[in-house]
Amino acid sequence: AATRPIPFETPANQTGERVGPACEYWRISSTPLQPLNICLSAASYAKRLIISERRRNPQTQHRRPDPLTSLIGVPFQPTPLKGERNFMLTKPLPHLNLHQITNSGQCFRMKETSPNHFSIIAKDRYLELSQTGNSVCFDCTEEEFETFWKNYFDLDQDYGKYIQAINTNDKYLTAAAAHGSGIRILRQDVWEMLISFLISQQNNIVRIRRCIENISREYGEKKITKTGEEYYAFPAPETLAFAEEEALLKCNLGYRAKYVKGTAKSVLSGEIQLEKLGEMSYKKAKEELLKLYGVGEKVADCICLFGLHKMEAFPIDTHIRQALDAHYKRGFPNRRYKGMQGIMQQYIFYYELTQHT
Repeated sequence: AATRPIPFETPANQTGERVGPACEYWRISSTPLQPLNICLSAASYAKRLIISERRRNPQTQHRRPDPLTSLIGVPFQPTPLKGERNFMLTKPLPHLNLHQITNSGQCFRMKETSPNHFSIIAKDRYLELSQTGNSVCFDCTEEEFETFWKNYFDLDQDYGKYIQAINTNDKYLTAAAAHGSGIRILRQDVWEMLISFLISQQNNIVRIRRCIENISREYGEKKITKTGEEYYAFPAPETLAFAEEEALLKCNLGYRAKYVKGTAKSVLSGEIQLEKLGEMSYKKAKEELLKLYGVGEKVADCICLFGLHKMEAFPIDTHIRQALDAHYKRGFPNRRYKGMQGIMQQYIFYYELTQHT
């Protein structure tokens, strides 16, 4: 009786097609554990109900009976189908759009693995996320979220107030902010941002991602996710300082290889102390960064904004220059947006980068 398929009306899947009669094994939590061969259509239907309920109200997932329990009369623990994940935390987060952040040009180790599913590597940490509307699922523990990821995504800040501060007569900036209203300035590691934006010079986002992945694979420490997949931490200063320039060239860095190696040496020797930059004013921190080999105005501002969270920084690249020339002939109104210029820069940059695509 335990292996007899349970009769069940074949439900339609998300595309409206009927699910086939293939069978799958589900593990029953009685003792001893035995597989129960049931119709996949029944299992899939019940599993969708379970996942939907758990994501909607994760705090009650262990108190409320699972739908399949009612079908077969005994409690069970479903094994996720291939390609699906059971996320541990669900948070309602307004003004956070993972797709927009991924494509905002501030983070090069975050990618959309499938529609509305993302992965990110920060320093030596790995995280997978999923988003539906304002609901974001984090595949991590509550402790990991509170001690690292909450700060990383700058979730203590109300980004709605920045949007509300925009001059309503400024139709261009109003449209840009509406277009990228889910962008936040991530709190990333200053060392990683220093090297990333050295590499970014005269480069596009796709090639920057590839270069960073190359040096991480070549010089970073190999790590393993909890699902057994490999990833690589961002390489340490001492590793890149002693790297051969020819080897860095093989990572597709081009002329930027000498900048990366020279800057790594400066950090390793103590010529610049990155940990002290955060304590400095924006102006002073930028002055220190400009002393480094290969760091110019735009790169220094990017490091200040994305690595030091200096919101006064307003990096100007080709996209921003075009927007300023077209919409702010007298210059950007920095005084009005004092302390939030960097956020406005991101709205403009993302708008210019994506509005025609």
